Amino acid sequence: FPALAYPVVASLDRSDLDTLHRAQEYHRPGQLGDDATRDFVLRHVFDFAPELVRRPSDLLRLLLRRHYRRQRLPRLLDERLADLLRQGGAFASWPLAAILRDRDAFFTFLQERWPRFLDRLAGGIGAGELRDVEEASGLAIGEPADLPFDHADVRVYIDNLFVEGMLRPAVHESGRALRGEWAAVGVRIDPGADRQRRLRRLAEEAVRTTLPEPDAHHREGLAFACRWAELGVLLSETAAARRVLRAFIDWGVLVETGGKGLYRGAAKRVTGPGPITVWVLKAMLSAGRGTPQSPSALLRAPRLFPFEIALPSPAELETCGAFEVVRHGLDHEVLLDLTSTATPDRVCRS
Repeated sequence: FPALAYPVVASLDRSDLDTLHRAQEYHRPGQLGDDATRDFVLRHVFDFAPELVRRPSDLLRLLLRRHYRRQRLPRLLDERLADLLRQGGAFASWPLAAILRDRDAFFTFLQERWPRFLDRLAGGIGAGELRDVEEASGLAIGEPADLPFDHADVRVYIDNLFVEGMLRPAVHESGRALRGEWAAVGVRIDPGADRQRRLRRLAEEAVRTTLPEPDAHHREGLAFACRWAELGVLLSETAAARRVLRAFIDWGVLVETGGKGLYRGAAKRVTGPGPITVWVLKAMLSAGRGTPQSPSALLRAPRLFPFEIALPSPAELETCGAFEVVRHGLDHEVLLDLTSTATPDRVCRS
């Protein structure tokens, strides 16, 4: 590539060189310096035209397309793209240094702003082309506080990001009122129905999508594999949940009701205080990352369903040696913490 700046060409992945060669042969750009070579590569290899990005929806579409396709650019191209996007000051408040290069940071940026968009949608306020006038308080990744999720060029990506698991549906107080809106894909309404909807959409996408050609770019293969992996995880979760529910029913701790997918609790499995009680308390305190907790609250936790474990006395817990027992007055319940010498596999005998 004698007409192009060597440092720029050397930074590219080898899989991009064929595209660059075809673009050079077709356009015959003449001798280019560093910045001109970067601009040429951005436009003709990665399909970025920064001069056409004028509104928030334009920038959001550029970022969505890049990260949805898992495009990775050399740092010197990212820096050039960010400089071009900042020209004119329209996007001075956007955290381009983070969201342009870091895919996870960009999805966090979207996830933080999705509940705000649902608030506006539930209130009948169209997002449209937004002005960056509202303070981005409480947001981990900069401004702007609001994004035009409902713009036609943005909406199609948002829908796919929720279906494919890159964004997580949010709980919203007006969730059921939003059921008929396009944004319902990003609202947690009924976990079972939401999972089935995602399964159906992913299955439809899998049927429409053929295997990438042998000479296709590796990004196409990666995107195809990720969609199939997400479908496999959802299928496994659904099948596993059914197996667990059936096991609980066979065990007699759950009873089916007349409603589809609705169950009620039956008799719990009661166990007295002893080594298993101490082991459970130690495990749950470890999971709580060392925060002192009430033993009665620990043993009533929903995660212990279907067991009902009898509570040991404070004296039994103290003599065990695995816990530090803290009392707040004679009549108050004790709090437990693990001792510095407690180990997960140590079992106290009663």
